[in-house]
Amino acid sequence: MKMKKILSSVLALAMTAMLGITAFAEGEPDNGAALDMESVGISKILKVADGVDISNINKFDFSFTGVDGTNTTASEAGNKNVSITVGQPSNGLAVGSLSFADIFGDVSNFEHAGKYVYNVTETTKGFSSSDANSEKELTVDESIYKVSIYVANTEGEGLTYKEVIVEKGDEKVDPTIKEREVPIDPDTTKTVTVSGANFVNTYKELVKGNPDSPVLKVEKLITGDYSDKTMNFSVAVVFTIPDTATKEDVEAVSKGTNRVRIAWQGKTGTFTTDLSDKESIVFTKIPAGTTFVVKEVQDENYKSKISGFVISDDIDYVAGDRAVSGKGPIVEKDNKVTIENHSDAPVPTGLVLNNLPYVALVAAAAAGLAILVVKKVARKD
Repeated sequence: MKMKKILSSVLALAMTAMLGITAFAEGEPDNGAALDMESVGISKILKVADGVDISNINKFDFSFTGVDGTNTTASEAGNKNVSITVGQPSNGLAVGSLSFADIFGDVSNFEHAGKYVYNVTETTKGFSSSDANSEKELTVDESIYKVSIYVANTEGEGLTYKEVIVEKGDEKVDPTIKEREVPIDPDTTKTVTVSGANFVNTYKELVKGNPDSPVLKVEKLITGDYSDKTMNFSVAVVFTIPDTATKEDVEAVSKGTNRVRIAWQGKTGTFTTDLSDKESIVFTKIPAGTTFVVKEVQDENYKSKISGFVISDDIDYVAGDRAVSGKGPIVEKDNKVTIENHSDAPVPTGLVLNNLPYVALVAAAAAGLAILVVKKVARKD
């Protein structure tokens, strides 16, 4: 009989342990210390190119909708509407976070112990707009997170936050606000400080113009007394477009006699053409945030001076091939780069006309000398 009682006690203890393990595995709180609500929360990640003005779209809205929990009802949980403001774009991302301490406040805001459950969604509206100068598009994350707030009784008569469990579908998500790798595309990640419970939006802006008022114009001038204004120079404009853009977002038109040759490798596009005097290549659509480099293959008889929307204007003419970066990310239209090719030295092709009188005198003297020699030879004969 005693043995049966002992076995029953051991079995009961084992079952209790198993239940405890199962509950923990399902995310139920343990009896540890109170939760630091400042360290957990939700985050907003906005994919946007550096340099783009987001002052009118940097605030994003979210809804916490209460649902029935454990020992709690939806009405007891209540509904909460909050906003997150992101910072300036850096390395292609603008981020912001809001802790659960800021969202839920002091634990005394809850009436009693229990599991309070919320469905969290973003309520910001996406949009798409277009006019003569730009195209703008904001896409909004439609994810739904389930947030469970565990409120427990203390040894006295108060309450305390015990645990927060966040789920997205069937998977648990770590809501700790910390440094983590965020995927930008299938091949790229970037490190930012955010919660694992984050909403990712994309803002894309295109700068538009037309052939007469383009976004970017790269023009050729050939100067100098002995320059050949019909000569062609190979010019290339190398763009690096933002992660949010595609190669179809760049449009180029040649305002010269030669076509534009285009080559893409990832997010880098090279637009090459041959330009003569007063010819140009113009870009009528470029993604906002695009950076560029202007390159030219130089002729040995010429030097060049590059000025305009570049990192630094040339003061003197420069010999050799050129590669000059743009002034910064393109965020508006009517940008111009001028490449001036200059030659003062004549290309030797024969006699210089300014020296012709002297040449004539020398020739006359030589002719006279030749006549004297002939006469002397004739007399001897």
